[in-house]
Amino acid sequence: MKTRLVCVIAFLAMVLGAATVSEAAIRRVPARYNLLNFYGGYAIPHGEYSEVGLFRWEDTSGRPYLWDADSMFNETFYFGVDYGSIVNRRFQYLVGFRYTNHDIIDARVLEMESQGVGKLTYRTYDLNFEVNAYLLDLSENVFSPYAGAGFQAGLVVYHEKGYDSDSKIKVAGSVNFGADFKVFEGPNKGSFVTLASANSYNLFASDNRPQYLQIGGGLRYWFR
Repeated sequence: MKTRLVCVIAFLAMVLGAATVSEAAIRRVPARYNLLNFYGGYAIPHGEYSEVGLFRWEDTSGRPYLWDADSMFNETFYFGVDYGSIVNRRFQYLVGFRYTNHDIIDARVLEMESQGVGKLTYRTYDLNFEVNAYLLDLSENVFSPYAGAGFQAGLVVYHEKGYDSDSKIKVAGSVNFGADFKVFEGPNKGSFVTLASANSYNLFASDNRPQYLQIGGGLRYWFR
């Protein structure tokens, strides 16, 4: 009887110990936050280009003539909205939509007009994918810098007044960098709002797609 009692007590101690460890492990798992990201800003062009939509510049031998970015495009603007989540309080995953207007400089527009091109618009409508890593846990800190990588794939649309639009699917890759500053926090840290410096630099792009250094800001709502 005594032996049985000792075995029962030992068994209960093991069960309670396992339950305590399991409960502690559950409590130690970082909470996962979702977020909505609204952003926009100023885009500074870089790279070299030989065409805009259907219009192509060529030298006297018929080879593409490359213009530097500052001879092809003005600075412009972009904006977008993303939905995502942050895992382990450090790694942010985003997917969303981004719009960029491409502003061709007057000298190139005049050249195109001299060859019969009418008033035109040149824009990109992208699906945007990003993975970023934060230095600090924003649920516990007011400020944290971050860096990461992004990929954009979408329609580059060229529209000349009086004609149907021409569009092509083109892609680009970028590095991202910035910081978040917490401006509001809900009860029990269930949600918070940050103002973000949201910047990126295109490392590559396909088929004469305009590339930019994008300097901007965003408003981010984080929630469980």
